[in-house]
Amino acid sequence: MAYWVKLVGASDFPLPNDPFISIPSLAELIRFPRDQFPRELGRGDEMLLYAVGGYKKVFAAVMLEADPRRDVPGADAAVLRRWPHAVAVRLGPHVDYVEYGPDLNEIRQGLQSEIGQGVSHFGISATDYQNGLRLLARARDTQERSRRRPR
Repeated sequence: MAYWVKLVGASDFPLPNDPFISIPSLAELIRFPRDQFPRELGRGDEMLLYAVGGYKKVFAAVMLEADPRRDVPGADAAVLRRWPHAVAVRLGPHVDYVEYGPDLNEIRQGLQSEIGQGVSHFGISATDYQNGLRLLARARDTQERSRRRPR
């Protein structure tokens, strides 16, 4: 089993604040760029999902339920052109609104610097992953408290 951060979206195609409402398939399928088939990923690996562009926050954890596949059909032609490869996942701890998620540098100082031009995903340690889960749980609690307050 390995642990990863997966970048979702792009600077010119940012993830919406409510990703699982706006893109329901995101709870079951994670996509990869045409030129970066993720050979190193496999069933049972776990990922922290990070919103690229806009919010720049970790918003969910998922477990890979299968090995990645090439050229997986999808409903959105624009998404399919850019991210044709995919892997089935099981959604774990998450926030409903990306804005509440933790920053990468909260998980580990300097983790944000792992993101470079064209990076789709990168490996992290089990400790980093566990820190991400802990911070997602805290973010979920904050989100719930905030959403219950009268406006």
